[in-house]
Amino acid sequence: MADLLAMLKERQIRDIIAYLNHGDKIMPAIDTESGMAYYNVGNTKLDISVIDSLIGCGLLKDSGSSSLASCPVCGNMEFNVELVCPTHGVTLQKEEIYEEPRTGFIGTIDKFILKDSKTLTSPVDKKEITRSSIVKRSYWFRCSVGGEVVNNPKIVLHCLKGHDFEIIQANIVEIHRFIPDESKLKFAVDYIKFLEFASDFMKERGYNEVDNRLAGASKVTYTLDAVYRKGTETLALSVMSGGNSSLMGVISMLPEIYDLKQANVVDFAVVFIPSVGLDVTSVLERYGVSIISANSFEDAIEALKRSIIATSQQKISNQ
Repeated sequence: MADLLAMLKERQIRDIIAYLNHGDKIMPAIDTESGMAYYNVGNTKLDISVIDSLIGCGLLKDSGSSSLASCPVCGNMEFNVELVCPTHGVTLQKEEIYEEPRTGFIGTIDKFILKDSKTLTSPVDKKEITRSSIVKRSYWFRCSVGGEVVNNPKIVLHCLKGHDFEIIQANIVEIHRFIPDESKLKFAVDYIKFLEFASDFMKERGYNEVDNRLAGASKVTYTLDAVYRKGTETLALSVMSGGNSSLMGVISMLPEIYDLKQANVVDFAVVFIPSVGLDVTSVLERYGVSIISANSFEDAIEALKRSIIATSQQKISNQ
């Protein structure tokens, strides 16, 4: 989950998660200048690089691709289709074709109906037949002007934004269908709920949530999961993937913690999901980092409350 957690630090990614959790789908659209496909979810445009990253961290899955036609004027992929007679330029009429297996006759339904009667009869021997004795085989298109059956109609598309064009003028683009991985989506939703709780809890204690980017003494800007401030006090919250592989991640984070502490009076709280062992916690404790280690975000909520309260009480006792 480390790659997913790294992406979840970005506000745009959290917005995407909210849309997906609400049931919104990732929908394709066409850039009219380049003719290339791009994607939207909710009110957010997704760059291909963002989609690639979401696939890389396992949140999205590419479930396949297909080719779609789009309007050459506006890129709209919603239109009505009209089959037109290439000779007379009128809309063709669709006619269903039926077969009478007994005689082998094939024709439209009107061929089986006697004049001024709804009784079905065989066009071959004029015998009365039942509806179940004929079989619908297909359909053809007939010109209402010339009366001929047209086998090579002209296909005209009417864009819902008011543009008409032939199918040979349409832009044909490849689009992909992206769907969320349900387990990763649940993890991301739980993460967002955890941060929402943390924000509410910190507000109750007099903190305001501020921009989650902080600059270190080296002038490097770091992105945290959340940053809270009350007067001169700043608390940086970081969520990390726990488990057996978390030690290397913690070691790589130490320069960030040191750099930020050199530039700001910053308290750090690191949340590990799932929980970690003493080999990890002992490293961070040397740097004065508060540690919340839990197997789920639900468990982490109460652990965070206890940790923040304990840290506040410690500060009061040290004054």
